[in-house]
Formats: sequence, structure tokens, C-alpha cells
Amino acid sequence: MTRTPHLISKMIIMLCFTVSLFASELSAKNKDLGNVWVIGDSWSACHGDHTWRRSLYQTLKKHKYTMDFIGTSSDDDPACEKGQTFDRDHNAYGGITAVGLLDQLPEWYEQLPQADNVLLMAGGNDLASHDMEQVLVTLSKMIESLRSDNSKVTIYLGGYSYTLGAEKSFVDEMHQLMFDFATDISTKKSPVYFADLRENFNPNIHELEDEHPNAAGTVVLAQNWFKTIQSITNGQGQPPLKNMENEGHYETKNEDSEEEYGGNEEDKDDEN
Repeated sequence: MTRTPHLISKMIIMLCFTVSLFASELSAKNKDLGNVWVIGDSWSACHGDHTWRRSLYQTLKKHKYTMDFIGTSSDDDPACEKGQTFDRDHNAYGGITAVGLLDQLPEWYEQLPQADNVLLMAGGNDLASHDMEQVLVTLSKMIESLRSDNSKVTIYLGGYSYTLGAEKSFVDEMHQLMFDFATDISTKKSPVYFADLRENFNPNIHELEDEHPNAAGTVVLAQNWFKTIQSITNGQGQPPLKNMENEGHYETKNEDSEEEYGGNEEDKDDEN
């Protein structure tokens, strides 16, 4: 009888250890992103010598994620994120449309390992000659194609941030359409999540003259990509689409914004 409390205590300790070990293994598994494939246009390429892929990669590493960025292209220009270390493989090209990317996918499949996670940001160039509904049809075909290569692929669909060349209401409407689209096309086997890239992005501060993100802007984009990825891998699910009533201010230009960007911004990535 005197041994019973001691035995129960040992069993409780063993149970707690088992639960803790399982939680640690599950966390490590969720943080293994496998092959990560960035597909997109100039907003995902290295434009103005900067890319959000650098900041995102370094932020993921800082938070103990493991992954291999894949792609048939790399940032060969030595001026691109000069002095920074990150996995530069991708398939993102200036001026390319979603239709153009769709046409290239089969060729890329032959050259690359299967992607476990795809970060897709496309359709901005299509809007010059197509409406948003037509862009969504093309994105639907892209997702169908990606699933034909890997039926279990996870896709993160990124929306474009505010720019001085687009009405805020149009950008907000586009995000709502893309959020609903991602929800509708998502499946349990191959989920599609929407990454809202508008938050904290002020085009007066974060935009180059040609309506692309500047150095500081790419850091903001990376922060927003990371928030979505972190929410999913932590088991919190798809973040809701926020009301951006107070986002996207156009009133004042911060002339010091470029100086505030210190090159390696990975320490600014999140609050968690």
C-alpha cells in the first residue's frame, strides 16, 4: 500500500514525458516544410536588388523551420541582396503573366523534385488585359496542374499589397475575391491558404517608383507570408481576412524609409 502513491507519481511523470516528447516531435514535423517552391512575377523575383524571399527564408530559419527552396532559376545577379545568405532557387520572372506561368509548369516539373509547399503570387500582369474573374480561372488551372504533380501539395496564395497605382478599394476587393477563391478550392488532401500581404504595407514608404516593393517593403511582405505559414504550421488555421480600413495610407512619403532598412531585417520579423 505504501508504494501506490510512489507508483502513481512515476506513472504521471512518464505520461507527462511521453506527451512532451510527442508534442516536440509534432512541432518538429510541422516545421519541416520540405521542398518550398516560389512561383510568381517580378514581385517575387529580385526587383531593385531586393526580394521578400531573402527575408522570409532567414525568418523561417530563425524560427527553426527546415526547408529547401527549389526552382529552375536562381538570383545570378551579384547585386541581388548582396552579402546576404539564403536559398535563391525560385521560378519568378518580371513581366510574366499567370497564363505564362501555367504554360511553363509541365516543363519545370520535369526538372524539379516534387514541391511540398508552393508560394504562389501571380496574376498582377494579367489584369492589364483581363478582369479578376478571368485571373481566378487561370489560378484555378495552375492549382489543378500543381496537384497533378503532387496530389498532396500545400499551396499558399499571395495577394498583392497596396500600390500608388491602384485604388485601395480595388486591392481590398481583389483580396476578398482571392480569399474566397482559396477557401473554395482548398481540400483536406491539398489545402490552399491565402496570405494577406497588405498588412503594414504603406506604398508611400514601401514602394519604388515603378509600383514594386522597395527594400523595406520586401521585409513587410516576408512578415506577412511568415504570419500565414506560422499560423498554419502551429495548427491555428487560416488567418481571417482583416478589415484594412486603417491600412494602405497614401498621405505622406517617408523619405527616411530606405535608410531605416539595415540590409538584414530578420530581427524585425514578428512579435512571437
